[in-house]
Amino acid sequence: MAGRGEESGASGACRRRGNRRATSGPTQRVILRPPRFRPGDAEAWLGGERSLIAADRWDPPTATRARIEHPLTFADFSRPWLADRPPKPRTREGYAHLLGRYLLPAFGETTLTGVTHGIVRKWCVTCQREPYEPLRVDPTIEANQCERLAVPRKERDNDAAARALDGLRAAAKGTDNVLLPMCEALAARATGGEVSNALRDIWGTYVPYDVF
Repeated sequence: MAGRGEESGASGACRRRGNRRATSGPTQRVILRPPRFRPGDAEAWLGGERSLIAADRWDPPTATRARIEHPLTFADFSRPWLADRPPKPRTREGYAHLLGRYLLPAFGETTLTGVTHGIVRKWCVTCQREPYEPLRVDPTIEANQCERLAVPRKERDNDAAARALDGLRAAAKGTDNVLLPMCEALAARATGGEVSNALRDIWGTYVPYDVF
């Protein structure tokens, strides 16, 4: 029941005339409004608080201040989010690796509301354009390997190798297992390139295509 000089609304909020005392929220704690509030501003503020209570989104001022002073970062959100996901352990480990390797270094200290579409798009561009240097083989090693490959071709029976490759092509045309004729061709010292070319003659080259 409101005392003298007080007004009480249907929601139970209490406001004393002539000062800044007001109670609001489920806890009915005393909350002081900022000074120099005009009557209309005070009513608007109180109406906003009542709307939050009705929508079950009301927080004490201390929690609101803490959220403003220490906003939730991407790192704070992502780790608990990943822990609550349903994937299997190996899948979760893969996600954790990607999170720690790529996402946290880029967005870990960014506030959650600061991770916008534009920032993510710029980050994707830098990932796609990440520079790398191809490995170069020492010329001496390359020449030595070429010499080693040339020796079997000189010493092998070329007719036997050709027959083995023809047998591989014949198997590839039908439904036979090509593993055995492939091993026979390699035993006849046919090179990996010759075996691949023999299969390519029959099966062609795979060209990926869009399903959708």
